[in-house]
Amino acid sequence: MVIQPPKVFVSYSWDDDEHQEWVRSFASRLRADGVDARLDKWHTGPGDNTPEFMEREVRGSDFVLCVCTPRYKERFDARKGGVGYEGGLLTGESLVDRNQQKIIPVLRGDEWKYSAPAWLLGIYYVDLRGDPYIEKNYGELLATLLDRREQAPPIGGIATSGKKPKTDSEFVNRKIELATLDPNKLHKTYWQCALISAPTGYGKTRLVKRLMEGIQGNVELNDDWVCVYVDMRECKDSDYAIRYLVEQITGSPVTSDMDDKRLNDLVCSHILEKLSISPKDGTSRRILLVIDSIDFVNSKTVEWFSSVLHDVIVNSYADYEKNNPALIVRVLLVGTDTETFWVNYRNWEEASQKYRLKPPQMLTLSAFDDLPVQELVQYRAAKDNISLENSVIEEISYELQYLSGGHPEVVTDILEELALRRFRQYKDYFKDYREQLIKNYISGVAKKVLRQFPLPQAQKDIKTVCAFRLINLNTLQNLRRENLVLELMDISFLGKLCKFNILKPPNAEKLFYHDDIIRRILYLDLAHGLGKDDEHIQNIHRCARSLYCELMQSSHHSLHLFFVEWLFHSLQVTGLSNEDIISEWKVLLAAINHSELPLDDIKHAIIEKLNNDGDVKYLFHERYGSRDFSPLFES
Repeated sequence: MVIQPPKVFVSYSWDDDEHQEWVRSFASRLRADGVDARLDKWHTGPGDNTPEFMEREVRGSDFVLCVCTPRYKERFDARKGGVGYEGGLLTGESLVDRNQQKIIPVLRGDEWKYSAPAWLLGIYYVDLRGDPYIEKNYGELLATLLDRREQAPPIGGIATSGKKPKTDSEFVNRKIELATLDPNKLHKTYWQCALISAPTGYGKTRLVKRLMEGIQGNVELNDDWVCVYVDMRECKDSDYAIRYLVEQITGSPVTSDMDDKRLNDLVCSHILEKLSISPKDGTSRRILLVIDSIDFVNSKTVEWFSSVLHDVIVNSYADYEKNNPALIVRVLLVGTDTETFWVNYRNWEEASQKYRLKPPQMLTLSAFDDLPVQELVQYRAAKDNISLENSVIEEISYELQYLSGGHPEVVTDILEELALRRFRQYKDYFKDYREQLIKNYISGVAKKVLRQFPLPQAQKDIKTVCAFRLINLNTLQNLRRENLVLELMDISFLGKLCKFNILKPPNAEKLFYHDDIIRRILYLDLAHGLGKDDEHIQNIHRCARSLYCELMQSSHHSLHLFFVEWLFHSLQVTGLSNEDIISEWKVLLAAINHSELPLDDIKHAIIEKLNNDGDVKYLFHERYGSRDFSPLFES
C-alpha cells in the first residue's frame, strides 16, 4: 500500500523579496522531507481563480501553516488581500469543523504578540526565527506533519512484546558504567558507595536516572528497591543545604529548632527504619540513595552529610566488622569533582575515629573519541533509515569531533540537527553554520561550566586566562600590563577554576579537565565574538607570545605542549596571515635552549603531539589545505 504524503498549504504574506524567498525555500525543504507543501506561486498561474484556489487548498489540506510576521498579522486581522481572505476561510473552517489542530502557526517575524493574528494568539506555535532557525523546532513541526510525534508510553500492567528498547545513543561510550550500574545486578555489587564524576554535559544525571528508571520500570525490582534522588542544584541557598537534604530524603518539612545531630538521627532512622520496610507487606527492601551535584554542598554540609553517609552504611550491617549486612544500601554521589568530596569524607572519618568504609567505586565519564562519535553517527542514521557510506560517516564524525571536542552533549545536539536534515549537504552545513552551531551549543555548555562566574568582565577575563593555560604571578602581571584583566578585580576566580577542575597549568601528564569546552570558548571569542576587536586580539596575541616564549625557555619537560597550545591560539587569530604564523613559529623554534634536550627530540615530541591533536589539525587544514605539519620545521 502506498502511503500518501500529508498535504500542507502554506499561508503567508508577500512582505518583501527576501521573505518570499525564505517561504519558497522552507516549502521546498518540507517537500524534500516527505510533505506535499503547496504554495500559491507553484500551484496557480495566469487566468486561475485565486479565491477558488485558496478555498480548495484550505479545505482540502491536512494542515495549514500560517507564516506569521507583523505584516501577516496586519492583513489577517484587517481581512485585507489574499491573507485576509484566507483568514476568513481559516476561522470558518475551525468554527464549523472544530478542527483547530489543522492550523499550525509558524513564527517568522518579530515577537509572537506582534506577529500573530488575534485569532491565533492562543494556539501553540513553532518558532522558526533566525537564519538559520533552530533545527529542533523544525524537527518538531516535521514530526507533527508526518505523525511521528513521541507517543505516551503504555500504561503499566499491560503485556508488551518483551522487546528491549534500543540503547540510548548518548551511552555508546558508557559500557563500563552501564555494567557497573546494571539495576539487575545492583544488589550483588561489591561496592557500597559509587562516585560518578565528569564535566558538565557528559551524561552523569542521565546515567543515574537511567538506573532508577530501570529499577522502577521492572515490577520485581520496584517491589524490592526504594530509590531516593536529591539534586543539590535545586537548593538555592547553601546555608539551607542540610535542611534541604533532610526534607528531600524524608519528604517532610523540618522545624527550625532541630540541631544537626537531631537532623542526622531523623534521616538515618527514616532510611533504615521506614524506607527499608515495604508498605505493602512489611518485608525488607533495598535502598538506593542518589545525591546529584554534590559540588554544590558547602563545607559545613559536607561534614554533616559525611556523618549521615557513615551512619547509614555502618548501621545497615548486623555486624560491620564481620561484613554481615542486615539490609542492602547503595549510595551514588554525582558531580564534577566527587573525588574531592571523598577526600573530605576520609578526613572527617579520621578525625571522628569512625569505622573505615570500603573504598568507593570510581566512575569517571570520559569525552567521546573518534570511534564513539562514528558509532553515534551510524546509530542516528540507522534510527531514521538513512543509509550512509563509511567514508561519509568518518567525515561527519571528524567535523563533529572538532566542533565538540568530544563533549557528549554537544555531539548529540549537533548530530540531532544533522539527522533532521537527513545528513544532506553536511559539508556545506558545517562550513556555513559553524558560528551559529558554536553559539547555540558550545556557548550553552560554556555558561554551565562557568556558572560560578556570572559577571561578564570576569567571564571575559577567565576566557583570556584559559587561552594561555597558565596560572602564576608572572602571567597575571602580563595580563594586567596588556589591560586584559582589571587592575583591581578579585582574582580569586583562579582558585575556583582550579577547585572545580576547570583549569589547571599544563603538564606532560594531564591537560585540562574541561579543555574541550574551554578551547571552544576561545574559538568563539577569537574567530567570531571578539574577533572584530582588532586591538583586543592583538593584545592577547602579543601577551600570549611573550608568555609562551618565556615558558618554552624554562619548562623543558612540557615544551612540546606549549608549542601546540601556541599554534592552536595563533591559527584562530584572523589578523595573522599564513606566512606570519609560520614565521613566528620558526622564531620560537630557534629560541629553544636545547642544551639539555636535543633539538631533534624536541621536534619529534612536538610533531607527535600535533598529529594527536584533532583541533590543531582541523584548523591547520583550514588555513593551509593540508594536515602535513612539515612546513613548520623546514629551514
